[in-house]
Amino acid sequence: LDQLRVYTAWQLLYGADSLFSGDSEAGTGVSSAVVRAEKGAKGASPASSTNNQSVVQPPTPSLAEYEEQLYKNAQLFGQIGAALKELSKALGQTSSLADLPRFASLKAEAEELLCPDFALVWGGLLPELSRYLNALTWQKDKPASPSTQREYEHCRILFVSALQRLAGLDELSSDQVRRLAQVVASFEELKVALFAQALGTKEKISNVRFFKKLKEL
Repeated sequence: LDQLRVYTAWQLLYGADSLFSGDSEAGTGVSSAVVRAEKGAKGASPASSTNNQSVVQPPTPSLAEYEEQLYKNAQLFGQIGAALKELSKALGQTSSLADLPRFASLKAEAEELLCPDFALVWGGLLPELSRYLNALTWQKDKPASPSTQREYEHCRILFVSALQRLAGLDELSSDQVRRLAQVVASFEELKVALFAQALGTKEKISNVRFFKKLKEL
């Protein structure tokens, strides 16, 4: 519920894409966004003063606008919850010890997708999250071929290596954050393309295209 409120407030104030844009001017923080959106009907001021300097804020949405968007997003969060429930049910249906390591890996991937503050982490990509979870369910019933699994592991190693390199930097530029967001999304789309093609991908993706995006980081 907290994730739903935060996502809705930020979406109305700044646009969901700003969560993944690296825009340093996207507001004064999540807590402020929620408070301002939920108190919109009280006519909160769109500007605040700090050290005698005016800081212009986006227009505060009305309470009606907030409630309408909250309802729409509740449906989105419902889809994510349904996908997670289906995955949990699928992973609980096994009588083979040989499947346990693979199932544990799928569960770990789901936990990474639904990390703390996942709504803010995914931002404008949140509508794709249920498809990413459905792809994990698909993998449970249709294990990949050894060659496909090797291809994925190679991509994953390079992806993790790139993340570790960026983590060692003192600060990321806005351009680096945008490129990182694109790479994260492409990695998830690559997993769909490799393991659950029937679900379709949002972009044309292959290991070659993915490697090219990694180099651009």
